[in-house]
Amino acid sequence: MSFSFLGGRLTPKQDFYSAPSSHSLVHYKAISQVLEEWMANVHRLQLAEMSVFHLTLLDSVLYHFSTRLIFEPEIDAIWTSFPWNALAKYVEAWDDESRDPRTTPRVLPVVGKTPPTLFFLISQITWLSRQLASSSHTTSDLARQCQTTLEEIEEAHFRLHGKCSAVLQDGAIKPVISNGDIAAELYFLALRIYIGKVLDPQKTRTDSAAIHLSLINGFALLNGYDASEPCSQVICWPLIILGCAACPLNLAEARGQGTDSIYTQTRMQMRRLIREKLLEIWQLSLSGFVRRTANCLDKVWNLHSSLHRFQSSTDDRFRSKYSSLSEKYDGLSALVSKKGLASLQD
Repeated sequence: MSFSFLGGRLTPKQDFYSAPSSHSLVHYKAISQVLEEWMANVHRLQLAEMSVFHLTLLDSVLYHFSTRLIFEPEIDAIWTSFPWNALAKYVEAWDDESRDPRTTPRVLPVVGKTPPTLFFLISQITWLSRQLASSSHTTSDLARQCQTTLEEIEEAHFRLHGKCSAVLQDGAIKPVISNGDIAAELYFLALRIYIGKVLDPQKTRTDSAAIHLSLINGFALLNGYDASEPCSQVICWPLIILGCAACPLNLAEARGQGTDSIYTQTRMQMRRLIREKLLEIWQLSLSGFVRRTANCLDKVWNLHSSLHRFQSSTDDRFRSKYSSLSEKYDGLSALVSKKGLASLQD
């Protein structure tokens, strides 16, 4: 099993995060169960009254569960058995505090300036993305609820912190913007893409104008992110979504051919930047999640067989051994199959 743009090789026995079913959420489930028992008689949490220890545990469980769920092949059983009450009370407490004008916006121990409610939405939309095959109206309704909630959180967040992507796109100035601000905006951007794919899979594709604009904004944000800082691997989840959005459109693009289109150039630049940032983060953190992210994107960008082909530019009269070069792929389709990104491990 190779990880081509991190360099070197690692066998599954050596890498906890490389197994087809990693069981990487088992210890977070156990922590959550302990927290459930601790808070059994607590009706409503008050973040200001919590110890740093318990605050960090809740923050860590929410972050890891929501971001790692995307790699799990079978998530229904995980979803139904995961202890949710403690996390729900934690998110509710943050929502209550953030609406109080007398409080200063809190920087949390693990997720930093990214609202915890957003991670709750990530776990929900990940579960919903596996239900698309059923074509259920309930799935669409829940996805729309996620979109509405995201818009409300985003409006409140940017009202407090401001939006940094527009500032970072201005090459004339070199603003000092914290990693925490950039990470939060990357999460908002990536979640908008993911929800869009779940709500309208046919319209939200690698070749769409909306995705092109998202990649331009994402490039500005990621370019301003300092990957040499500690804990910079926190942006791996949005890099997965942006990496799928920046997937080569066809085999010719994957081979570096036909790069005249501005859309093609934007995707290539984003892939190059993601490689650079992941390598820098890996050299500092040696994080298994970084390797897993790199392995996933490596397969997406090499047009893994699980990706959906949505158009062929040739018909049967002109089909030849070269026609496969121009068949179009949708990298975002990897997010909405029954097994999701776990299908890339097959």
